[in-house]
This record gives sequence, C-alpha cells and structure tokens, in this order.
Amino acid sequence: MKLKDAIKGLDERTASLLLTNTLLGDLRMQADTIVENQRRGEKFAEDFRDEIISMLELVLRSPMPGSHKMPEDAPRYGRIAGETILASLWFPDMTEREGLIEAAYKDTLEWVFCDPQVEDKPWDNLTEFLQSKTPAPYWISGRPGCGKSTLMKFIAHNPLTKASLEKWSGGSPLFLARHYFSYKGSDTQRSEAGMLRSLLYQTLRQRLEIVADAFFGRYKTLFGKTGNGALTFEPRLHELREGLTQLVNKHSSVHFFLVIDGLDELDGTDADMSLLASSLKELGKRPNVKVLAASRPWTIFEESFKGGPSLQVHDLTRRDVLHFIDGQISNNVHIRALQSRYPPAVQALLAEIAEASSGVFLWVSLVVRSLLEGLRNYDKAEDLQRRLREFPPELHDLFHLMWRRVPQIYKAQSSRLLQLAEAGTSGGKVISLLGLSFAEEDDECVETAEVSSLKQADIDYRIDTARKHLATRCLGLVEVAQYHGDLGEPSLAWRLTEIYENCGEKVHGYPRARFLHKTVYEFLSTSHIRQEPVHVAHLGQGTGSASFPPLQSLARSSLMRIKTFRCSNADLVLRSLASLVFRCLAIAQEADKTFGLAQIKILMQLDRSLGLLSKTPSLSWLSSCPSLARRFRLLSDELRVERNVKAIPRLPPVDGLVAFAIGEGFFLSAKELLSSNPMLGLEATEWPLLLDALIPAYTSSTVYHQSNSYMRHRGASPDMVEFLLQKFPNASETVTDMHGKTWWIWKMYVEYESPARDDSEERHSVFLRIMVLFLRHARNSAHVSSDDLKELGELCEDVLKRTIVKPGGTSTSTTVLFRAAADNRVDTSPWLRAQGKARTFADTGRPRAEE
Repeated sequence: MKLKDAIKGLDERTASLLLTNTLLGDLRMQADTIVENQRRGEKFAEDFRDEIISMLELVLRSPMPGSHKMPEDAPRYGRIAGETILASLWFPDMTEREGLIEAAYKDTLEWVFCDPQVEDKPWDNLTEFLQSKTPAPYWISGRPGCGKSTLMKFIAHNPLTKASLEKWSGGSPLFLARHYFSYKGSDTQRSEAGMLRSLLYQTLRQRLEIVADAFFGRYKTLFGKTGNGALTFEPRLHELREGLTQLVNKHSSVHFFLVIDGLDELDGTDADMSLLASSLKELGKRPNVKVLAASRPWTIFEESFKGGPSLQVHDLTRRDVLHFIDGQISNNVHIRALQSRYPPAVQALLAEIAEASSGVFLWVSLVVRSLLEGLRNYDKAEDLQRRLREFPPELHDLFHLMWRRVPQIYKAQSSRLLQLAEAGTSGGKVISLLGLSFAEEDDECVETAEVSSLKQADIDYRIDTARKHLATRCLGLVEVAQYHGDLGEPSLAWRLTEIYENCGEKVHGYPRARFLHKTVYEFLSTSHIRQEPVHVAHLGQGTGSASFPPLQSLARSSLMRIKTFRCSNADLVLRSLASLVFRCLAIAQEADKTFGLAQIKILMQLDRSLGLLSKTPSLSWLSSCPSLARRFRLLSDELRVERNVKAIPRLPPVDGLVAFAIGEGFFLSAKELLSSNPMLGLEATEWPLLLDALIPAYTSSTVYHQSNSYMRHRGASPDMVEFLLQKFPNASETVTDMHGKTWWIWKMYVEYESPARDDSEERHSVFLRIMVLFLRHARNSAHVSSDDLKELGELCEDVLKRTIVKPGGTSTSTTVLFRAAADNRVDTSPWLRAQGKARTFADTGRPRAEE
C-alpha cells in the first residue's frame, strides 16, 4: 500500500509539474508578446510585463497540490499592499471626537435596551432591531444638548449590543465600526469621505485579506511593491463609496454594524445631508448590514428615515435627569439641611428642574451648577426657585444670559478668551492652557521674548492663571480637559496641536481648553453675539479697531511655544518641533489668507528662533540649514521618511523670505515684501518667483499627506500669478529642473498641475484661470514665438476636452472658458459637447446619443 501511495503521489506531482510548465509556457508567451508590443511603442507594456514576470516568479516558487502553505513572499506582497491601503484610509483624529464625548452618568441610559412596551415609552425596540433582520437603519434623534452622542457611545460600547448582534449574525463574522461627525473638527471629521475612511479602516483592519475586495484596482497596482514603491495615497470619494459597496456585496456572509453619529454635522448643504441619509438607508436594507444613525430632528432626516425604527432622546430621559440632579445635589450639606426642614419645597424644586429641562442634559448641568453656587451662598429654597426660573428654556438664550452676567470689568478679556478658544479648537486644532496664556501676550512681548525654555515656576503660574481666567471669565462655557493620548504617537506630528512631551506641562496633565458643547460654537457664531464681544473687547483695549483677530494672537502663541521649546524625550525632539512649526505656519497662513493680515514679523521671528534653537545640542542638525526654507524642508523630509509618506517631486531648493512666503501660501505678506522692495523679485530671475506661485507644493518643502490641512497640496493662486506677471513682465520664462531639462514655465505648470477629470471643480477653475493669464501674457511677450503660443493654445484645448463642470455647479469655469475663447480663439467645441453630454446624463440618467 505504501508503494502504491508513493507512486500515486509521484503521479500527482508529475501532473502538477506538467500543468505548471504549461502555465509557465503560456505566461512566457504573454511576456514575449508584451516585449513585442513594447517595441511597437505601447505605453502600458512595461508595467504589465513587470506584473507578468512577478507572476512567473510566484509560479516557479508555488507549492505542489495538496499543500496549503503559501510561498513566503506571496503573502508578504499582499500584506504590504493591504497595509498601504489601510495606512491611506487612516487619519490622525479618527477617534478623537468619540474620546471627547462624556461617558454616560452612572445608572443612566440603560432603558435603551429595555422593552418599550414594558416601560410604556414611545420608542422602537432597539434590542429587537439588533437581533432581527430589520431592513432599515435605526434613527436616533433629539434636541441639541439632550445627549445623543453620549447615547450613541453608550450603545456602541455596551456588551448587550454585541450580544444582541451575535444573535443576528448567527455565528458568522461580525464587524463593528463607528464614526462621529464633528462640524468644528478637521476636514476628515466633518466630511463623507472621512466617514467612509473611518468605517472602512475599522472594518478592513480586522481582516487584512479582504482589502483587495474593497479596493481591487489599488490593490492590484500596489501588489508586489515594497519599501518606497508602496506609498500612501489619498482615496477619492467615489472609490470610497465603491469600496464600501463592494465590501458588503462580496461578503454577504459577513455581518456589518455601522454606528454613525451627528449626521447634521456633515460639512455640506441640505442636499448633501439628504443624499448621505438616503445612501445609509439603502445600505441598511442589505441583509448583512445594520446602520445606527443619529442626528437632530431635522426635516431632511425625518423624510429619509421615515418608516424605519427610531427614538427621540429628549422624550425618554426624564428619569435619567432626575437621577442626575439627585446625584449632583443630594450630597450637598446645605441641600440636605433644607430638605430636612422643607422636604416638599426641595422635591418640588427638583421636579421643576426636570420638567423645565425638556430632556436636555446640557441645560440641566448648567442649571445645577448655578444652584450649587446658590447653595454655597446659603440660598433658601425660595431663592433657589427664583434662580431656577430666571433661566430661559432654550440653550442659546441661556448662554446669552450667562454672557450678560459676566462682570463689566472682565467683558473684554472674556470676549478675547471665547474667540481664542473658538479659533484654537476649530478645524481640528488643539490649544493648551499654556498656549492660551501666550495668546494673551501682545506683539512687543512676543518679539522681545528670548529663545529659552521656561522655568517650571513660570509654567505653573501661566497654567493656573489661564485655568482661573476660563472659570471666572467664561462661566463654564469653556472647560479644561486633560490630554490622555500617547504623546509618542506619530499622528501628533501631522496635526495642528501644541501638545508634545515636556515635563513642564506633564505635571498638570497636559491641560487644554475646549468648549462645553457644540451649541456653544453655534452661540458664538450668531452675528449679534459676535458683534457685541468684539466691540466690548476693543473698547476695553482702548483701540478703534473693527475686530479682534484671534488667529493673529494664536500665531504669536505658536511662535512663543517654539521660542520656549523644551522636549523631555530626546527621541521625539524632531517630531515635536516639526509639529509646532507646522502649526505656527498653518495659523499664520490662515490669518494672511482669510483676514488679510500680513505675517512678515511672524516669518522673520520664526526664522530667527529656529536659527537660535539650532545652537542647542539636541537640535544641532538644524545648523546646517542657513534659511527658514531649508530648515523647514529638513523637518518635513525627516517626518516624511519616518511616516513613509509620499513626497511631492520637488524642484531645486529656494532661499529667501519672499520666495518662502510665496511658496507656502503667504500671498499678502509676499505682496507687501515685494511692494516695499521690488529688487527682491529681480534678484530671483534664475529661479523665478512666478514658479513658486504656480507650484508651491513642489518648490517648497511641503509634504503631501491627507490628514493635515496645512501639509496638503494647496495648488496655485491665480491672484498671486497675475500680480507677479504684472510686476515682473520681463522675468525669466524658462527654468531648468534638477535633471537639467529646460522648461517653459507654463509647460512645467501643465505637466505638474493639470487636473484630472474627477478633480474638484474648484481646481479646474483655478487651472483655467491661470491658463488664461498665460495666454494673455504670452501674446504680449517678445520672447514667445508663434509656435510656442500655438502650443500653449493646444494645451488649453487638451485641458478643456477633459474638464467637466458638474451641473448646478458654479459658473466660474464657464466664464473663464469663454473669456479664453474670445481672447485667444481657443477651440471650445469639444468641451461644450462633453458638457452637454454630462448635463443630459445628470438630468435623465442616460448618456445623450452622439451627434
């Protein structure tokens, strides 16, 4: 028997070898065919041949039938591709919003898992939804401040949720993913793309082998690449949508539970929100998908989720509110004394609070805080009742009442602190108490401050003072929170945060400022509220300025953080300093662009500060860089290597403050510098300033990464290009790159910056505006031949052929197009035909027949 088995095994091995050799022969024939195609000039041949050769190598190392062991390199190739896709989905503040949501107060919200019929409450049974095959999402709604996000977090992390879902999945694989929108957070925190990246990342990381099913095209491109060949990318919205659809369709045996909070915080129009809600509703109809969504009770969401299971939080929390009030007040020695003397009055007071709250926990917490203050003042029961009845039932009115109660002597400082907190926490930024303290310093103090670390006593004083100022000037609207994350986490280097490891702030728990609730942001953004504090603030400062510029103060604060830099961990010095520099430049750039405030002093002080810091032993490697541009490039290069992030192919380095200002987007500052000293521009003829304005992400040291708004590819500024063309009409129009190739500047711009068909309309519009500027300038230039002008026109036509403006979008691109056609006789007919087809398809769902 053993001999027969051995012979049978040899027969199988021989057959397998024959099959393998046949396959090898076929693959080699394909490779030969591709080599022949290469000789014929087919553009795609080389990449495809490499792919065939990789397959040949894998087959040569393949095990025989009967063995389930994969070749060592095959899973490695797939793993690298999968990990690269995962790294591209990830963004640093993916879980930050959830971490900021307060945990449920003890012994509250447990009713959500109960039977509503038993409780005699008007909501649809959540447990039944989790356990059954309900073909619709479950929608949780509620008034602002009622605790929707707290409830969503409570459900997402409750063991009863998972136990119920396991009954639904019946032993099949179960994936849980969640996303919390934040409209004052970073771009990814408040966008549909961010939501999809978050859900896909959390799902795919649980089973890396299914990444290819969601992103087959990307996976195929990345398969077999190693090291720098497999670099991260920024996934587009359409491929994220398709990725999630493919994932749930191809894995019908896998069950997905998606928790999505704050649909009303999506950064978009009502139409965008309605579209998102509708897509979630369609997703929730699949038998292997459950969606739990939460929002305010807006009409667009009511219409989208009509007919599905739901609950309204503010209608169901009266018992929780009473429990919270009792827990907060009952232990107070003064309330116990009152209760022993006047029990009916105290009970009536507590019931009145619960009734007046309308289920809004935030309102209750603010009222309780005021009542506790009254108890410390030995208020009687009737005093407490009067205090309660002064509080308006709506949060916005309550915030306004709190603002009016700020003592007049503190009004100006209160206004500044509120605006600093708003600017310092929006867009994903984080502001520490130490940074808030620095933000209150004036220009002169920051300019004259030495580049030297602070003594511990100074740090303690500043943090304690800032904490007391927030408590007494902002009346609880801004609170202090400690940072609980890992300060060694590389993601901090990609975020606009001041937090880094240092012993000075560590003893205080790295305290930072944050608003009590998103409704405080909304309160501050109302026009009549904003006008009042701004006006009062400047009366207090004795100036006639029309507004208080918080971004300018934050930029000075970031500069002070750099001047006083002291990192406790030698391994984190680079990352920590780079994070501070990025934040300083990002805020200063925003001030320059948004408010028209030139940042020349900030840039000069930053240059000087980095120069002095380079003399310290831990930062001596900066001393090799003689300018701000080169120091910044070194910082970003080191971070790029550390994070394996794709670098934009850069041109030779540029020195000089004006070139750096143009390249990093400080356009107003650059204009001011050039207007005060025109010779600055004439000195740069070998490397034209025009190129810095056209391709800022290339000529500067900016690193491309999707998770940092400052470090993103920013693109060119038509206004700056027009300014430079007018100011220096005879500047060099050609440039030589690092490979010795000479380019016309506009050809280089087209080569690097030409937008893809599915890029945003804004990018198409910017590109077309700049092409028009080129056409006009070239037409009037003595250095441009008719052949060059013709080539430039052909480049425009090529771009117009693949530029599609979305129906219903802005008309900027269209206006630019016809201006170009009228001025330069560019053929626009291909673009117009494409536009007509696009509009027909959008209107009817069917492409228009060819004319």
